[in-house]
Amino acid sequence: MSYSSPELGYVQENRLYKFDLTNKNQSDSATILENGFISGGYNNWWNSDRQRAFFHGESVFYINGDNVLSSFWEE
Repeated sequence: MSYSSPELGYVQENRLYKFDLTNKNQSDSATILENGFISGGYNNWWNSDRQRAFFHGESVFYINGDNVLSSFWEE
């Protein structure tokens, strides 16, 4: 996600978004709902770090370069 703010100027923020699928077995009423996101931090320009996500039960792990961030799915 890229944006500009008066305080920070141009900013590139890396995020891992979490989504819930509802009614996935009924295509006429299926929806995708945002469950939140994990922020991988801010950079002043493009970030070329490798990014990966791993899921283990209700835990979500987001690897952004040398940083490992985690969250529970329900948060």
